[in-house]
Amino acid sequence: MDQRWPVLVEELLRRGYVLTPGALDLLKDRKLSVDELIASIPKDEENKVFITEDEIHHLLLGERQKKKPRQKKRKKGIDMRIRLNPGDLITSCEGTVENFHNLFLDRLEKLRRILLKRNGLTDSRRISDVKKEGNFSTIGIVRDKRETSKGYVIEIEDETGSLTFFAPKGRDSSRVVLDEVIGVSGTIRGRRAYAERIYFPEIPRTNSKPKEKDLRIAFISDIHAGSKQFKEILFMDFVNWISEGSIDVLIMTGDLVDGIGVYPNQEDELRIKGIREQYEKIKELLSSVDCEIIAIPGNHDATRPMEPQPAFQEEIVEPLSDLGAVILGNPSWVEIHGAKILLYHGRGLDDLITVIPEATHEDPTQAVLEVLRKRHLAPIYGGKTPIAPESKDLLVIDEVPHVLHMGHVHVNSYVEYRGVKAFTSGTWQEQTSFQRAMGIKPVLGEVPILDLSDFRIRRIKIA
Repeated sequence: MDQRWPVLVEELLRRGYVLTPGALDLLKDRKLSVDELIASIPKDEENKVFITEDEIHHLLLGERQKKKPRQKKRKKGIDMRIRLNPGDLITSCEGTVENFHNLFLDRLEKLRRILLKRNGLTDSRRISDVKKEGNFSTIGIVRDKRETSKGYVIEIEDETGSLTFFAPKGRDSSRVVLDEVIGVSGTIRGRRAYAERIYFPEIPRTNSKPKEKDLRIAFISDIHAGSKQFKEILFMDFVNWISEGSIDVLIMTGDLVDGIGVYPNQEDELRIKGIREQYEKIKELLSSVDCEIIAIPGNHDATRPMEPQPAFQEEIVEPLSDLGAVILGNPSWVEIHGAKILLYHGRGLDDLITVIPEATHEDPTQAVLEVLRKRHLAPIYGGKTPIAPESKDLLVIDEVPHVLHMGHVHVNSYVEYRGVKAFTSGTWQEQTSFQRAMGIKPVLGEVPILDLSDFRIRRIKIA
């Protein structure tokens, strides 16, 4: 803390003013004079005693906006195409038994095609064709899993029947989760099946890199504009940095705003209580940004909560269109100069974190890794992630990306697996009461930057 603080506080007291604790926190390490602080008080409230957090917030934000550069639009052409926008494929499913059957059948068929390329599964049979004795290999959806003292009893099913087998404890068997598609090979003795190997769909080892290009992409998520915990000043520092020409594409992966009615008593923690007004705030914040902008929704945004999510509701998020943003659903695929980028808000991580060994909210790396190995963004059905019974499972990773970016967990993580760069970005929102109750400690102002000139990820810390 600045050494002038005791003098500054004493001078304010002498003039009859007191800084609230929130105002003190905002002013840490910031060099402002007594006159500047007093000037932050609205003219119609000159008789007040306390200088509050809101007044300091607007004072500091005003300083940021004075510095905000205004530059001409870049002339650099950006080769970008949309490979998948779920809004084009989402149907008006009614939640019937047939809807659910079609969803899981599509999941099975897509991931079976991938698994059939694995050594050990090329000659696998449908479950009903597995012989009652001898060696076997088959593919199915995990219906049940029970832990015993020596391993796991796992039941899988396909469109022809079901098979229960025993798998000894190990890295792969411990990572099998309900509703995912796996392959298994082993032996049947005395009508009991014993797994010798479990197969996940996996990422092939031959994944290639895109061509080099002098272009930088910034990935952010979980801005939560409208929340009292939104760090607007910190975010404006980031906006000023990218407005200087440091970035060519800005990708925002969900929870642009805090929304309304998302969690109990949320209204008490909202600075902006109207949903459209929250998106107007996003427009205001990004008005000086000259790079390309791509945005998908998260569970706090104005769209249906069930995944896959269509793009934001048009009548509410018109401010995003005013920014010239490319507005897509969740998840979406884009390709930028040959780099295939899969964007997913990341809610499916909540379920994986609860069952994958070593995965935590503080470090979700192992959960992110399993998303790639399972080739599915949210394999567990009926947990924390609401999934719509669409006729096609749009959460299957049926093509291998170069980049997978997720948010939602409010922390940074990174893993490179067989050529795929997979990471989560942090947030711009301080810990809420709900996050405190859930034990979630957010990481603020750390931004992953993908440089296509060398295909490396670098992180910048906005202080």
